[in-house]
Amino acid sequence: MLAPSDVETHDLHASRVVERPKVLPCPTTGRFVMWLHVDNADYKYAAAGIAIADSPTGPFRYLGGLRPHGHDSRDLTVFQDRDGSAWLVHSSE
Repeated sequence: MLAPSDVETHDLHASRVVERPKVLPCPTTGRFVMWLHVDNADYKYAAAGIAIADSPTGPFRYLGGLRPHGHDSRDLTVFQDRDGSAWLVHSSE
């Protein structure tokens, strides 16, 4: 679904932690959005990664990682309302 990177500093390098993927449809674009936890081996990076695809099974294209509102993103889930709006719910410090 999401290919690893050969670049050692990339979020998707084999030395990094990638877990808890969640996939939602985007009603505006017709694409699928994957949210996932990305981290380094000591769990100090603590970011949310975002990827997109034309199919819910991928292949997904990684857009990057972020820390929502400047805070750590650890355990996470997503919620999509009936009107199509989606929400990221995550734990932090």
